[in-house]
Amino acid sequence: MDNLCNISWFMERDIDLWLTEELRVNPVFSRWFLTRIGASDQFAVPALRTQPSVVEETGETDVEAIFKSPQGNTFAALIESGTPAGRI
Repeated sequence: MDNLCNISWFMERDIDLWLTEELRVNPVFSRWFLTRIGASDQFAVPALRTQPSVVEETGETDVEAIFKSPQGNTFAALIESGTPAGRI
C-alpha cells in the first residue's frame, strides 16, 4: 500500500490533538462530524471550544468539543479515540 503522506502510523494522542484542532478551526470538518453524530443542523461550527485529555471527577475523555446552538444552548461532544494496539 502506498503511503502518500509519509506517515506510517499514528498514536492515540496524535489523533486526539488532530481532532481537537480540526473541530475548533475547520467548519467543514465540524459540520461533517456533527452530521455523523446526528446533530448536523442544530449547532454552529466550528466548535466554540475544544480541549484534549479532560479529566473530571466522573471520568476522563480524550477530546471535549463544545458547540453552541443559535438559541444559545450548549452541547458537549465527549470523544474517546482509542485505537487497537495504539496504532491505526
